[in-house]
Amino acid sequence: MWTYVVLPRTMQLTMLLVLTSLGSVIGSVKEKTFVRKHRRKSTPQQATLHADGQVDISSPMLSSTSLGSVIGSVKEQTFVRENRSKFTPHQDSMLARKSSRKSRAPSLAPLALGVTTPEGYYKLESDDLHFTTSRSRCRTARMAANLCEGPVLHPDVVQDYETFTHLVVEGLKKNCHDSGGGPLSAALDDFVHDEDAKPNNWFLEFGAASGSTARTISQRLKNMQPGSEAGQIANFTKLHSFDSFKGLPSWWDKGFADNDGFASGAFTQQGQPPYTDSHVVWEIGFFNETLPPFVHSNINKDSRIVLLFVDPDIYPAAHTVFSQLGPHIGHETLIPFHELVNYPSYREGELLALWEWFSGPDGQCVELLGGHKNGTNKVTEDFNCDRKDSMYNCDTSAGSQGPEDQLVRVLAAERRSDDDSM
Repeated sequence: MWTYVVLPRTMQLTMLLVLTSLGSVIGSVKEKTFVRKHRRKSTPQQATLHADGQVDISSPMLSSTSLGSVIGSVKEQTFVRENRSKFTPHQDSMLARKSSRKSRAPSLAPLALGVTTPEGYYKLESDDLHFTTSRSRCRTARMAANLCEGPVLHPDVVQDYETFTHLVVEGLKKNCHDSGGGPLSAALDDFVHDEDAKPNNWFLEFGAASGSTARTISQRLKNMQPGSEAGQIANFTKLHSFDSFKGLPSWWDKGFADNDGFASGAFTQQGQPPYTDSHVVWEIGFFNETLPPFVHSNINKDSRIVLLFVDPDIYPAAHTVFSQLGPHIGHETLIPFHELVNYPSYREGELLALWEWFSGPDGQCVELLGGHKNGTNKVTEDFNCDRKDSMYNCDTSAGSQGPEDQLVRVLAAERRSDDDSM
């Protein structure tokens, strides 16, 4: 039998104050311990806050135990509210991603050792733990003879762009698929199956220029569909190749010290497709003009993108591709990139567009296949463009740069609901 005692209100308030003080003490101890362990990983702004004795506003560890965290959170929300209109699309998506990921981060703790960073992301202790933990949460793809499984990244396991970039580089270095013909040939010859050529399956190319890669894809489609070239098949699968054929819409600088970049209009075909091919449909115009109506008219919930060849050169064009096709990029979509890595400004190019899709609401697992010959795949993570530095590696003529084109395959991601992480 239970006996309930109602304490006087003054005593209730006293006990509340005592518990609040105790919580503040515990929060302060946790904060100091957290700062001591992770001070070296702090940004300059966070280091200043620590030095000033202020609470680190981005540490989720303190949010429920310290009044300082509450104040910091209010300041952060006020700043975002007042300045949101000035954010770039990338900053805006990163902010939304940060909010959605924090609630799921604790669900990773039982699976592998890791740490919650000052920015609120959960990081595992090693690259291989990221890969193995991700692999366990991604659907297995069809496997042909003598093909390997590449390192995999899961959106719930990799939660910030810095870690994503590092793991993409390390995963590509493993060069799971050693192909003598390069990533596009590897995708077409080893990972595309003949049964993939059927209605509502799509082969898409973004960036055609002279049409050399379109010709390669077209030939594979002809081989997959005997009789289609002779007109014996009524509705055969074709490549849809997107390009304005007017060249780059803006300046493109890869960041090399010995190269001034590419001016607007570079790679122009004078607005005309290079040739006529029965298995190629030229979608002429800039991506932001041609892709939205194409998706609206042709792509639906039952569509499957088999091949997505990404060669737009500049970030805005790559961003358009992934933002428009994002919901339809699914299990076993093959993505050969033409300029994914291995140039100084690669973090602001096609890789950034891939990250935005991967970390957004439509993101799935990505398998890093590599695809270059001779068993090695050199990928440079950090470029030093200071000529006076002994680690200088910023010349295209130095012969030290690895291949920019790489192959990625999408795998369906298994998700955990927020309720499962409680």
